[in-house]
Amino acid sequence: ERVSNFSRDIANINDAKTLLVKVFLVFQEMRDAGAKPDTACYNVLLGACARAGDFTRARDVLNKLMDSDDLEPTHVSWREMLRAASRSKTASSHLVEQVWNEASSYRGSNGDRAGGGSGSS
Repeated sequence: ERVSNFSRDIANINDAKTLLVKVFLVFQEMRDAGAKPDTACYNVLLGACARAGDFTRARDVLNKLMDSDDLEPTHVSWREMLRAASRSKTASSHLVEQVWNEASSYRGSNGDRAGGGSGSS
């Protein structure tokens, strides 16, 4: 029930910066409680970064996801990275193209192209 309440609360947040802070706080609470985040958790963080136009933070989240021993970015991860790049204060076609090229050439540990895994959101 707590998760559904959180989802409802997130849907009601209009301010992207407030959403970003709250999502990162909940993520940290999860980790502090001993929960191991999955790809879907990282994708929520990436989505909040994209909504706020915070490409630098999105890049940090993606790097942590990619550094994880057993998680890999999915097509959702890369979509959110593209959104973050396009909404960034320093947005440029070069930045978006850079993310696109990285996503297009990404191969997971199983050899799949970007997003070729289980499709976790």
